[in-house]
Formats: sequence, C-alpha cells, structure tokens
Amino acid sequence: MIRLSKAVAIAAALSLGSIGSAMADPASFNFDSLDPTVTGNIVSTPFSLSSGGVTASFSSDQDPGGFQVLNLTGGLSFADDVLVTPNTSGTGPLLEIVFSQPLLSFTAEFATEGSGPLTLTALNGGVGGTQVGSSSATGSVPDGFMFPEGTVSFSGATFDSLVLSDANDPGFALGNFSVDTAPVTSVPEPSSFALALEAALGLIGLTLARRFRKN
Repeated sequence: MIRLSKAVAIAAALSLGSIGSAMADPASFNFDSLDPTVTGNIVSTPFSLSSGGVTASFSSDQDPGGFQVLNLTGGLSFADDVLVTPNTSGTGPLLEIVFSQPLLSFTAEFATEGSGPLTLTALNGGVGGTQVGSSSATGSVPDGFMFPEGTVSFSGATFDSLVLSDANDPGFALGNFSVDTAPVTSVPEPSSFALALEAALGLIGLTLARRFRKN
C-alpha cells in the first residue's frame, strides 16, 4: 500500500516541474548608443543603460557630470565611446554602478591616466551597502597608444552594485563590459502543490482499486 508520506513525496516530485533555477545569458554593455558625435549631446552621469534585461545606473560622488561619455576615436585600443573622467587634475571621482538585479560576475575594459591600479568594490544593497568583495587591476600601454589599458573583473559572490576608483591618477575610462546575472529560482504557488497532492492521492486510489479487484 502506498503510504501518505510517499504520496507527499510524489506530490513534491510532480511539483518540481515548476521549481528550478533559470540562468540568463550574459548581458553585454557599451556606450555606443550614447556617442556624442551621433547625438550631438554630451551624456554625463547620472544616467542608465539597459542590456539583456539588466539595467545599469551610473553615478559619481562628483555628480552632476562626474563622468562623461566621450568619443576617443584612435585614443584607446578597445573602444571609441567610453565613460571617462572629464577632469584631469587632482584625484579622480568614484564611479558608482547599481544594477537592477543580483549579479554573479562583472568584466570590463578600462584605461587609466597613469599607473593605476583600478580598484573595484562589489556591494549588496546599493552603493553604501554591504561589501562582499573587491579586486584590482593594473593596465599596460599597448603599442601605438598612450594610456595603460587592461581588464578588471569580479566574481565569487552575489552583488548588485559596484564602486570603481583610481586613487593614484586624475581619472580613468570604462569601456565595454559584461555581467552574468544570478539564477532566479521559481517556487510553485500553494495551489500548484495542492493540485500535485490531489494527483498523488488519485494514484493511491487507483492502486487500491486494482488490489481490491485482484482480491
């Protein structure tokens, strides 16, 4: 005879079809759509960009205008349109990025106005939230160019915000970047489990009916 505990197990198994983790494809970002040579406008922080269902909101501790999207055609090897510090003296501003959903990883191309390094701090709960980790990278000057360039990345913990800084130089530029979103787990509604349990109990009834017929 099928016991009630087994029926519940069957119900749970039936409901697993609606429980799972959905991993989104990596979302890639660039600043081409904000190219000032096309729009005729200077786009500066704060502003937002969206890609692959993820929205990235950019700001700075020196807003408005702490960073600007500029076209540096021929100035950098990895991109023409970049987000860059407009000021060229003193200590550069912080770049703050808040994402619309939790992330697993972030990778970006960058350039610094000096030796760097570029430091990335990952947080949960927005800028000013709980720090979950950090990383840093130092660029090198490609042949035929003037500024140190490199790639900075972070992974290993779920985060929803980033702060990028370069304490040694007047500023830095951020180019193309990509993010991996955290998996979203869908949990069945109580009604779904109830339907699955009802189906399991129906199976028990059929099994008992067959046994009675044999006897």
